[in-house]
Amino acid sequence: MAIYLTEKEIKVLLGSSVKTYVQESVEHEKISEELMLLLKHNFYAKYAFYDKKKRMIEIGVNESKRSSRTYPEIKLYSFPVDETLEWISESFHWERRDLEFYAKILSKKNDALPGEIVVL
Repeated sequence: MAIYLTEKEIKVLLGSSVKTYVQESVEHEKISEELMLLLKHNFYAKYAFYDKKKRMIEIGVNESKRSSRTYPEIKLYSFPVDETLEWISESFHWERRDLEFYAKILSKKNDALPGEIVVL
């Protein structure tokens, strides 16, 4: 059975889900798969890491403007795990393909959303 969601519904679900993903990451002392996917997608990050000692999330973003034969220039960004929701909320993309991506992530662990999600 297909579930139909509007952009507004996806935004609300993402906000509550990100809180859960962050909580799981802190409890398991590593970034959850869903949070990793969101960080990589939203920030075009090459990697994401949770430093449990400092309670910081670090992401590495390739900021090279062109491809190179050497290792790309990766710029590091870090923020307190408590600010993850704000960082991610400010980085959401609202194009159709992004909404479809978010819907796939939401459907992975959300038992309240059985079946395929269709974005309206």
